[in-house]
Amino acid sequence: MLSWKEYPRTIGGLSKYLSWFKDFRRPKDLHNMSKPKDQVPQVSLFGKDFESSQKLFTYDLEQGSIGDNYFLTVATALSERGQIIPNMFHQKKYTHEGIFALKVYVKGRPEDVTVDDLFPIYNNQPAFAKPTPDGGWWMPLLEKAYAKVHVNYEMTSSGSHAEAARFLTGAPAREFDTSYQSVEELTSALSMYLKQDFIITAACFVEHSGLLPGQGYIAKEFLKFNKTDG
Repeated sequence: MLSWKEYPRTIGGLSKYLSWFKDFRRPKDLHNMSKPKDQVPQVSLFGKDFESSQKLFTYDLEQGSIGDNYFLTVATALSERGQIIPNMFHQKKYTHEGIFALKVYVKGRPEDVTVDDLFPIYNNQPAFAKPTPDGGWWMPLLEKAYAKVHVNYEMTSSGSHAEAARFLTGAPAREFDTSYQSVEELTSALSMYLKQDFIITAACFVEHSGLLPGQGYIAKEFLKFNKTDG
């Protein structure tokens, strides 16, 4: 996966940090290293919560040292929608061999992509997307499949939410840009899509009204506030 000589390097990419990734480990090994045993959740494909409730753990998900927040945001939004993420995996439980096949979409065509669970590590934890707090490794495996299709992890640094959505679902995805549309136009269009139960995510590039730059957000509803003096 981390093969730096076989493609043109991106400017400011991960290649200059290659010395960080001195080891690769499987989740079962990482769990034994990172925390005291009584604080370590059991290695699981979809997490402990899913095993009892059939719902994925969808908050406190952590990005790693690569700029693929756009991908993680869309994946998180999909994880809130029933069985979309679990149904991407051909396996329903964590396999002893650590090999997984995922159904994704490449240029609109469904493809089965196979990945293993050997991850580059930094400071005794995955260098990139982290497992869910309840021990689910579905997000790092999704991220690895996305990186495999794009040759390696470095090539996934920086991208669009629409690109990630098409890869994960095969469905059409549309982008809106606040530089070209008024607030009224955006609010009208996006409110209509929310009523139709579409998934809407957003990227923030500058700090504004409490939103942080470099973060991804999932839109749930739109509220209109009128400014008053004082």
